[in-house]
Amino acid sequence: MVVLPDVKRDCEKCGKPMVVKTSRRGPFLACTGYPECKNTKHLDKQGNVVETPTVEGEACAECGAPMVVKTGRRGPFLACGAYPKCKSARPLPKA
Repeated sequence: MVVLPDVKRDCEKCGKPMVVKTSRRGPFLACTGYPECKNTKHLDKQGNVVETPTVEGEACAECGAPMVVKTGRRGPFLACGAYPKCKSARPLPKA
């Protein structure tokens, strides 16, 4: 039996409470205002919210928003922080 973490947090987009749900990728926070508000947050195994890191100096070539690091089935990549308005993505720069 999986024990879900107890997290008390309000949605920053609509102000409604968020609840812990599970998916095949693990627990996450979801807004109770769904389907009007589709805000979600990733959780680690201890129940802490995992913030999406931005990359300093990297801006979207299409809209100018800061790029954020996302993880897909092929590994990490850069995606536009203005998603879903802008769907620009590119590989991570070599360090």
